Amino acid sequence: RGLRATAAAVCCDVGGPPEKKKIMVRDIVSALDYSDCAEAALLIFVVTFGFIVYGALRLSRQATDRFASIPLSDEVKDPFDGK
Repeated sequence: RGLRATAAAVCCDVGGPPEKKKIMVRDIVSALDYSDCAEAALLIFVVTFGFIVYGALRLSRQATDRFASIPLSDEVKDPFDGK
């Protein structure tokens, strides 16, 4: 008996007749509907992507040039300094 069998044997007491007294965790998990979770994850992704694109489009020409020159320069400099 491994961890999987032990996890499947975890149960909750809900009261009632002895034959229906215990509900297995796997019964609860199998009854859950995960379709809403997929839609929520897609919504979070789209909103986050939108904020990133909006932030990138708001950058000035000077800021984008400073960010683009980072891999080409030998010195360490902060692109937010504006120098």
